[in-house]
Amino acid sequence: MRAGSSGYFWVGALVALCMGLQVGCATVTAVRIPGPVPDDSITLGDYRADVEIALRAGVQNEYADGAGTTVRYLYKSGPHQGSKARVILYIAGDVFTLFLTEFIFWPIEAYASNQTTRVATAHYDRNNVLIGFFVNRGAGDRQQLIALGKHPEPLAELVPPVVSAPPAPKDEIEGEPKGDSSGDPAEGETHDPGPAT
Repeated sequence: MRAGSSGYFWVGALVALCMGLQVGCATVTAVRIPGPVPDDSITLGDYRADVEIALRAGVQNEYADGAGTTVRYLYKSGPHQGSKARVILYIAGDVFTLFLTEFIFWPIEAYASNQTTRVATAHYDRNNVLIGFFVNRGAGDRQQLIALGKHPEPLAELVPPVVSAPPAPKDEIEGEPKGDSSGDPAEGETHDPGPAT
């Protein structure tokens, strides 16, 4: 074996190890990031089936009320597929630095991969026609990316009525309870406190 060929062996071994593990490798992470979902093409008035086809996502959870149905979708939407050309840069960096660039490239790709999660909330009327559509970046993230329509109002029959107590007698409201036996004079009577001492 020649002296220069051992370097090629180690580079090949490291490439095989990186591809074999498929974890922590910027190249593999970049390839696995999904492409964009055309969620910005959804408009009010679309049918539920059209919305679900555009999102390419199943129902995460759903509940129905008297006005229609509210559905939550969880899906991933990444950058344009042409942006995966950065893989060439990652491979070149791995070859020339013996994978030291992974310390820079992989955390960037891991962050970008985590930013692809989207949560969509869709409100449909009784005919499964879209009346409200809202998309946030991810679970727990309040950054709203798309807002169409308005959130449905709660129905009156779902909100419990406010029950008030019967009105108190007028005397109790003024602080003078009726039938007090504290020795206070009744109406029309005067009370003589007696001589002052």
